Order: sequence, then C-alpha cells, then structure tokens
Amino acid sequence: MFLNRVPDLSTLEIFTVVARTGAISKAARELGMSQQAVSARMRAFESTTRLAVLQRTTTGATLTPHGKALLEQVTRVLGTAQDLQREIEQLSGDHVSTLEISASQTIAEHLVPSWLMAFKRDAGQTTEGNVEVSVHVGNTQDVITFLRTQVVELGFIESPNIPSDFSHKVIGHDQVELVVAPEHPWAKLNAPLSIETLVKTPLIMRETGSGTRDVLEFEVARYGKVNVAAALELGTTSAVRSATVAGIAPSFLSLRTVAEDLTARRLIAIPTELGQVTRPLTALWNGPVHRLSPAAQDFLRLAQRTTK
Repeated sequence: MFLNRVPDLSTLEIFTVVARTGAISKAARELGMSQQAVSARMRAFESTTRLAVLQRTTTGATLTPHGKALLEQVTRVLGTAQDLQREIEQLSGDHVSTLEISASQTIAEHLVPSWLMAFKRDAGQTTEGNVEVSVHVGNTQDVITFLRTQVVELGFIESPNIPSDFSHKVIGHDQVELVVAPEHPWAKLNAPLSIETLVKTPLIMRETGSGTRDVLEFEVARYGKVNVAAALELGTTSAVRSATVAGIAPSFLSLRTVAEDLTARRLIAIPTELGQVTRPLTALWNGPVHRLSPAAQDFLRLAQRTTK
C-alpha cells in the first residue's frame, strides 16, 4: 500500500503547531523556522492530501472542517510515531530520551526548578537513565492545549477547573493572597475586606485562561457574584507582581510568588471575607497512568513526593 496522500511526519507535526497557535507566524517562531518555510510545508500538506485544511486570514490561520477532521488522526499518528521512537531508542541501549512537560507559570517559576534538580540527582535510581526534560511554560489553557495536541506528556496546572477528558492527580496546594502596595488604603483596614468591595474594585489580573484568574473567579462565583473587573491584564505573574508593587492596583497572587515581598513589606496581604483562598496543584496526562513513559511516571512520583 502506497501512502501517497499522507504527508511526512515532520509536516504533520508542523500542521499540529499551526493548528494550536492559530497563526503561521506564531508556529514559525515556536518551531524556529521562517514563515515562508512553514507556509510552504502547509501548502505541501494540502497538495499531498488534496484537501484545504487551513483558512488563511490577515489575523491568522484557522482549521477548515477538513483540517479539524484530520487533526485528531494526525495527533494519533504522531503519538504512535513517538512510541515507536521510544521503543527504537530503548532497543539501541545508549540513547538520551526527552521527557516533554508543561507547567503554568507559578509552578514553572517556583517548583519546576527544584523538580529538575532532584530528577537529575536521582537519575541513577529512575526507571530510564539519560533523560533530558524539556519544559513548556504557559498559562493553564496553554498547558491543556499542549496535552491535547500531544506536544507534552505531562502537564501541571494551578486551576480548580480540571478537564474531564484527562487523568489527573493533585500533587499539592497553593495559597493565593490579595496583596496591595503599602500606600494603598486597604493596607490600613482593621477588618476583612467585604466581597462587595472586592468585586467592585478593578484588580491587576492575568489573562483569561490563567490558573490565578480561574481560582479568583471560582471563589467569587461561590457567593453569587459576577467576575471581578480588571484594571489591567498582564501576561505573566512577574508582570502582575511588579505592577502591584508599583501601586497601580491590588492583585491576587500566589503566596509562593509574594512571600519575600510580604516579609520585606513591599506588599501587604489583605484578609477578605472569602477567607483563605487555596487552589490545587494538579498533574494532568492522557490515558491511564501506566501508559505514561517510565520517565514520566518517575517525574510524576517525584513531583508528588516533593510538593506540599
């Protein structure tokens, strides 16, 4: 049987990156290729399959109905190819394999570095030796997308909203604090801030899809309130922290992120009627745990063992 209408594996992989990022330019940056090269590979994909899979616009590229129909099959083929690659490497006996993981920002900044050090230190005791770990950092929605498109094998998020189509395990918890600069009027409060005042006050927030924003919206919804207004939306936790220290507006941030600022009184934690706000730190993966590679199983056990 000649697979004359099936693109090569590298073209299939480029197709999944374009589908995930929604733009040729973004896919090119992620892949380290020129836009012209990515466009050429997508034209080759369409020529080989004889199907139009992308709708190109001035703002990006979206999948056509044919593209959406093929994406699931392409993802499955790439997953099978990765399994074959691992088996070949195992049989060769002297390979260096790569474990692909993804983490949302608080986990990536405050937990992943220590996990990587411990994983490297314990390499002799792990099921697979010579494993390099590649970390993809994004918000919670990015991590979920990386998993669905099988860019990564393990994902770690801080959101209370766990997609039902993933296997998951809570590996720890994270406390989230409302913080303000010392000059802010709330810094002088003698009682917990009311929920009414909180929801009426614009805050510095992460973008939609981040775990920190998810947990805040989840908590205020428990009291029947609409989402909190954003004074400013920023794409990274460190940017939110810096803007809050500068006194622009209050924000909700992980205690792991602001612990040193609270000790140095660059920021003040404000009690609220929400009480103590915590969120689960959750590992996600596709399928049953025994389908994970030995390295992924080792990494998952390590993350669970070393995270509070």
